[in-house]
Amino acid sequence: MEARLAVLLAEIDHQWNYILKIYDSIEEKLKRLKRDKDNEDLRDSLAYRLHNLYCAYEDLFKIIAKFFENRIEDPSRYHIELLRRMLIEIKGIRPNLISEKTYVYLNELRGFRHVFRHAY
Repeated sequence: MEARLAVLLAEIDHQWNYILKIYDSIEEKLKRLKRDKDNEDLRDSLAYRLHNLYCAYEDLFKIIAKFFENRIEDPSRYHIELLRRMLIEIKGIRPNLISEKTYVYLNELRGFRHVFRHAY
């Protein structure tokens, strides 16, 4: 079990660092966009980064779900169920990973990702 836990912690750390890099990229693009509001390429790039941000969070949630519970029954609702799963505590297994407020923000970002993927 110790080895599995070490792998889990390493995967979480790696994914969290990737999420932080995406945040840095988003902040940089937002600063540039404030100076150059009409730059369509920059807006598209920012949209792509926001898409990547949710994907990175979802990958983090998959790592955690795979280690602790690994069952989402309805594949058509996989993305929302995975996010919802991170909101709840699983007694004796793991605490909740995100707060209600974070859930709302991430769910909005999830919706944006869906629109982004289907628009492009």
